[in-house]
Amino acid sequence: MINHTIRLTAIAVISAAATATTAAQQLNKEITVEREVVPIQREATRLGFTPSVSLPPLAMERLSPSTRAITSRVPAGIVVLDPAAWADSIYISPYRGYASIGFMPLYNAMLSAGYRIVDNSTTRVGAWLQYDGTVYTSRRTPYDRASSGRKEYIRDHTATVGIYASQRIGASSELSGELDYSYSRYNHPGYSPATGDYGMEYQSVNRWNADLAWKSTVNDLGYGFRAGYSRFAFGDDIRYPYRQDQLPAEAENNFRFGAGLNADFDGGSLAALDVDFSGLRTNPTVENPNIGTPRSYSTWLLRFSPSYSYRAGAFDLRLGARVDLTHNSGKAFHIAPDVRIAVNPSSMFALEVSAGGGEWQNTLGSVLAFARNIEPWAAYANSHIPLTLDARLRIGPLHGLYGEISGGYARANDWLMPAITDSYGSLILEPEDVKGFHFGAAVGYRWGSVADARVEWHTAPSAYGKGYYLWRDRARNVLDASVKVNPVGRLSVDLGFTLRTGRRICHIYDGASPAITLGDVRDLSAGISYGITPALTVFVNGENLLNHRYSTVDCFESQGITGLAGASLKF
Repeated sequence: MINHTIRLTAIAVISAAATATTAAQQLNKEITVEREVVPIQREATRLGFTPSVSLPPLAMERLSPSTRAITSRVPAGIVVLDPAAWADSIYISPYRGYASIGFMPLYNAMLSAGYRIVDNSTTRVGAWLQYDGTVYTSRRTPYDRASSGRKEYIRDHTATVGIYASQRIGASSELSGELDYSYSRYNHPGYSPATGDYGMEYQSVNRWNADLAWKSTVNDLGYGFRAGYSRFAFGDDIRYPYRQDQLPAEAENNFRFGAGLNADFDGGSLAALDVDFSGLRTNPTVENPNIGTPRSYSTWLLRFSPSYSYRAGAFDLRLGARVDLTHNSGKAFHIAPDVRIAVNPSSMFALEVSAGGGEWQNTLGSVLAFARNIEPWAAYANSHIPLTLDARLRIGPLHGLYGEISGGYARANDWLMPAITDSYGSLILEPEDVKGFHFGAAVGYRWGSVADARVEWHTAPSAYGKGYYLWRDRARNVLDASVKVNPVGRLSVDLGFTLRTGRRICHIYDGASPAITLGDVRDLSAGISYGITPALTVFVNGENLLNHRYSTVDCFESQGITGLAGASLKF
């Protein structure tokens, strides 16, 4: 019954759908409907809440106090300067000139002055002068048996004038030059034609120096050129007992040329190469002043100095070498290291290790700097330094206190060491191979800008062929102490003490080489200066306040109490 009903219903639905489809195919009409939409503006309704941002609570951290104090010197006042120089400009100081003068009897005098004639952001031209004079009474040293300890006046005067100029070209180039002339007049032991015996003779020296340099940079590449000329000439001829003629005064000419190139890779690495040439010509010179024939002596030194430097934070490295080629002065080829390694991981610790060496030209000017009583007829060959090793360790400062330990080894061949050759105390410089270890220690304390104190001690062997080559008096122990106090802003007080023990010199006489003591150096010094204004300062300095006499390396007795009192002015 139900199945029949479903079948009849399905047949009826299908028949109706078929009839509708037939009717839709017969009716076809398009109808267009248009409608106009009119917008209506409604009033805005304010929200009932305000947006807000919620952050997590900030936790309070507790910082532990520092375990060390790092001090820095604070200036006593405020000084307003012009803006710093930059690009193609030169810094211009508020002062264009200076002058300083000091005097102390018997006779110690000093005068220094200078003035910038042209001083602007690109050009600087200036002139300067310097005078130093000393006159004092001295006994000849005990090993000068011809003097019998008599007192004589020691006189030494030196005056120098010079000019300099520099010109900035663009933002990365500069041309500079200097020229100076010095005249010295002093007395020394020598043969006197008037008396036919040894006595105090006068000698004079004329010195010229000229230097010219150019430097420039292009991006990370820098380069430069330099040239120089120096002339050193004794002014008085020399007479010796066994010569019928006079030896003409000796003169030395020094020609110098150099060039340098460096490249900066990444701000911390630098590769460089320097080439330097120095030629010496001395005329005339003799090996034996009594029988020798004056002749010319020429030598030159060519040095190549390649290096690589790297710096990153607390690490500093330099790897280099000195390659020397020489003519007419010992071996033709020498090579020595030029290395430095420094580590400074914190303000409480620093370590530095270095190695060096190389050829050393013994110019007459460099020799006169440590021995005034040199023979004015001799020229000197090169000295060779195969190796120097130095290390220094610093610990501190901790609350202003710090300590240092240092040591090293050095060897120098044909190094000029003072020696006595006869009973008159005549000085020669004997080439000697010197080698040995040296050690030192220091302790210091700094209290801001108020006080600065330091004590250091060094020791080295003291014998023929053994010692520290830079100590030509062959000292065994060296102690230096200094204290500087600034109780108020413009007042400065300096105290110092130097002790050198074990000093000696070789006496080459009658085929023997005994060691002759020179006496200890015990030099107490003190000085005080006060700035009346930022431009004017007065000072008083005293040296050898213990009035302790000792022998110098060139046959003289030192001064007693001496010093300078004067003033300095900037304008």
